[in-house]
Amino acid sequence: MNIEWISTRHARLDLSSSLPIDFHLVFTGPRALSLSLEGVARTVRIDGCHLFDTRELLTRQPARRAKSGDAVTVSAEEWNAAEIFPGNHNPLLEVDPQAQRLLDLFGG
Repeated sequence: MNIEWISTRHARLDLSSSLPIDFHLVFTGPRALSLSLEGVARTVRIDGCHLFDTRELLTRQPARRAKSGDAVTVSAEEWNAAEIFPGNHNPLLEVDPQAQRLLDLFGG
């Protein structure tokens, strides 16, 4: 499992690793409102937490005609399906109430 925090949730997710990774747990800040983040303050906060099955994401990339490489395209539907916080739409992991309260402390 790879665990990462990204300051802004956008349509690309970096899956680069020298080892095969089954899952990516991603803590995200707010959704990107534009394609460029130049001049945007990046606060340290957690607006969402998502658990991705890496193999599933990689399997869907050729159908999108995505370029091969380390970063993959993640649709809004995939972000929503992978969400485990603040909502729980992902059957792979349930966040218990205590963990939800702790994650709320990092909210914006």
